[in-house]
This record gives sequence, C-alpha cells and structure tokens, in this order.
Amino acid sequence: MKSLRILIPAAVLALADLAAAAPANIDALVEARGADYVALRDAALARPDLKAWLAAQPADGWRRAVLVEALALRADTPQIDAPLRHLRGLDPAVYLQNRRPEPVAGRELAAARVPAAILMECYWKTVDRVSLHDGGYPDGLSPERVDALAAAEHLAFRSALLMAIGRSGHALAAPFLANAARDDTAPVAARSLAATAIGDTQSRAAAGLLRDLLGRVAPPIRAGVVHGAGKLRNEDGLDLMMQTLADFDDPGVRQVALMSLGAYANARTWGGVRDGDAAHQAHLREAAAMLLVDSVSAPWAPAVRDSLVQALAATQHASVAPALRALESSPNASKTAREIAAQALALLEIHATRVP
Repeated sequence: MKSLRILIPAAVLALADLAAAAPANIDALVEARGADYVALRDAALARPDLKAWLAAQPADGWRRAVLVEALALRADTPQIDAPLRHLRGLDPAVYLQNRRPEPVAGRELAAARVPAAILMECYWKTVDRVSLHDGGYPDGLSPERVDALAAAEHLAFRSALLMAIGRSGHALAAPFLANAARDDTAPVAARSLAATAIGDTQSRAAAGLLRDLLGRVAPPIRAGVVHGAGKLRNEDGLDLMMQTLADFDDPGVRQVALMSLGAYANARTWGGVRDGDAAHQAHLREAAAMLLVDSVSAPWAPAVRDSLVQALAATQHASVAPALRALESSPNASKTAREIAAQALALLEIHATRVP
C-alpha cells in the first residue's frame, strides 16, 4: 500500500509554531517589553484555547488586568490598534505646513476612540515601536533638525496616549498613570504629563497617588503632580495645592500651584462636576480664592508674584475684588502687596469686560 503524503500549508505551520511558543501565564507578558513582548503576545493570541487561557489568568493588580483585557480585545478585533499608527498630526508632511509647525496628536487620538486597555498596553509595552508615519522629512533639513522633529513626534504621541488614558474613565487609569509618572526611563515631560493626567481621572484613588508622588519626584515632575491635584474638584485637590505651597520652595512648582488654585476657584471650571453638595463646592472655591488673597503678603520671587497676579484674576470669584481693594488701601500692607493687589484688580476688570 502506498504511503500518503499530507501537505500542511505554511501558514498553518506558522500558527502552530506560534502557539507552541505561547507563554505559560500572563506574568511572562508583564515582564516583557518591546520586541520580546510583541513576540509573546502574538504567540498567546495564536493559542487555540485563548479565551479559556485568559479566563484562567490571575487579574489581580493593574498590570495583569490591563494585559488580560488588551489580549481579549485583540482576539476579538485583531486590528484594534490600527488608529494608533500613522496619525496625520505626527506626519511632517502635514504638521510642517501648519501655522504652528509642531507635531500634535491629542484630539486625533481622542476621536479614534481606541479602548483604554489598548492605549495603556501601547504606552507601557510598545510605544517606541509604533510607526508614526511612512514618509521621511523634507529635503534641506539638518540632521540635528530631523532628530529634534523625531523626538517631538514621539513625545507628542506619548502625550496623546496619556491624555486619552486620563480621560478614558477606565478603572485602572489612575494607577497606570502613577506608574508612568515614576518611570525614570521615560522623558521628563511625559512623566510630568502622566502625573497631570491622574487628576483627569477624577478617581477616588487619584489624591492618594498624587500625594505619594509629591514628595518622591523631581521638581519638573512635581509641577505635573500639582497640576493634576488642581484638576481634582474636591477637598483633596485643595489640600494638595495648599501642601505644595507650604512644603516646597521651588519657584516653578509654586507657580503651577498658584495658577491651579486660580482655576480651581473659578466656578466655570467646575462645569463637568455633577456629584457632590453644591454649597460645599462653593465653600471650597471660596477657600481657594481667599488662600490666594492671603498669599499676596508672602515674600514671593518676582516670577512667582507674576503668577499670583494671574491666578487672582483667573478666579473670577466675587469675594476677591473687595479683598484686594481693602489690601490695596491698607496702610499695614507692604508696597509689594499693594502693587500685586492693584495689578490683579486691573486684570479682573479686563476679564469682567470680556464677552463670556
């Protein structure tokens, strides 16, 4: 009897090889990054028992939970991350023609509505491997200029991911962003923005995560922490900004704290807050406004004084102008305090004459 030769298609053999290389559990994926992660992820996705395997994985902690969710999404929609590639705002052929020739991607990525777990997976595991555009750069640019543009594109992409994650409403966004803020392999600007995005989550965990970061990171990243605290429309946000002014003397950080207080005291910035007691929220805004007024007499550096003037004007709070007028005319106030009060009053009048 003749033997039969069965020809197996190469694609089937390739899938079998991938499945054979699949990680034993999700922890292997947690530890891997870059090309190693992509290889393990593809091998896991090739498993014939993928759904059962995912269901059996421990999902404790944000790391495992994010990857389990991301793999499940990829299994259902293999090209789910396609909108992350070749964003027009990162293509030099597009953005170099704009009035402000710099790469941007925030609105474009937000409009793509990619699930937050995929965004987190991309930022954490493969952010430096994403193809941002197909084309090169215009002729005549120096190598230094090309390098600067490439770096700006990657930072803009990171920033867009972080902003989208912060506003996603995902339950794991805040701890993920706190980890991104602590990542000393990432650009400082991205780490600072990650801290700011924690405030965008408005989660119950946000204040604790920001407070933990406040004393652990360098001033440029601390400024992002304070900015994030200023986005929290609750008592914790106010406490964190007050703590910053009391405990840290870095001028840049203090400037951010003052400007954040000014925005916090403005009722218009509370438009998206639907929960909570309205009277208590009004009390918090007045407390922030009066803290700024009380700060006028402090011995600030010149740059910080300028930020204080801007912050007082930004409050648009009814109690600020009378308090500043009293301070401006007080014989007990210092010359500097009277000057700050006068400058802030002038700005408040300008703001009041503007059409809303």
